Amino acid sequence: MNVSVAAIVTDVTRDSRPVIGYGFNSNGRYAQSEVLRHRLIPKILEVNFKTLLDNNGNLDPFKV
Repeated sequence: MNVSVAAIVTDVTRDSRPVIGYGFNSNGRYAQSEVLRHRLIPKILEVNFKTLLDNNGNLDPFKV
């Protein structure tokens, strides 16, 4: 089973950075909550949390 992920980059900016939206879907038996719970969140929790932060201490979606 595969998970599709899409990033939509807009021409809107906040704090001089583009506003980006993310979406994902699974073409299988998993709903989005199951994809998060069983596939994505466990992988994120395996890494050192500090490596996922930007210079301001916020989660950096590109690093995640």
